[in-house]
Amino acid sequence: MYYLLFQNILLATEQTAFLHIFLTIVGVIILAIGGAWVSAWLRPNKPYAEKLTTYESGVEPVDNAWAPVNSRLYIIGLVFILFELETILLFPWATVWLSEETHQMIGDRAWNLYMAILGTFFILVLGIGLIYAVVKGRLAYFHTAANVVQPSFSSKVPLSYYEKINEQYASHVPTKHNKPD
Repeated sequence: MYYLLFQNILLATEQTAFLHIFLTIVGVIILAIGGAWVSAWLRPNKPYAEKLTTYESGVEPVDNAWAPVNSRLYIIGLVFILFELETILLFPWATVWLSEETHQMIGDRAWNLYMAILGTFFILVLGIGLIYAVVKGRLAYFHTAANVVQPSFSSKVPLSYYEKINEQYASHVPTKHNKPD
């Protein structure tokens, strides 16, 4: 009999815990949607020509915006984020490894050796990755003519026809100097 009573109490507390979690999730969703709705309702919506430009407070674009983006910038950004994450992960590791409380609690030289090997391995793997990226030229912002691979392109249409078309339609590309008034 006591077992059934205890089981019902445990079941009730688990259900209460799940109810609290469910209500928290529902409350967060309601607050997020409500906050977005109130923000959209209260903000001023008065678009004008300057507000609708590409760069509201910057220099006006001079040429066509459909220029290809250099993928080297993407690679450099990824490597930057990788090393930022390394720094973020090394701070807690160094804090735990070098704290006096950890040394007093554990007091084991094997633990210190393990932590040193772990940190060294982590830095070594990232260092090898950095050396690989530098040797392959992935971090070179400006490529020299020696390491730029020209794409191979074959067409039945002569290149002079493409140049004529580009010259013909160059006046139609909106620039700062030939904008319609």
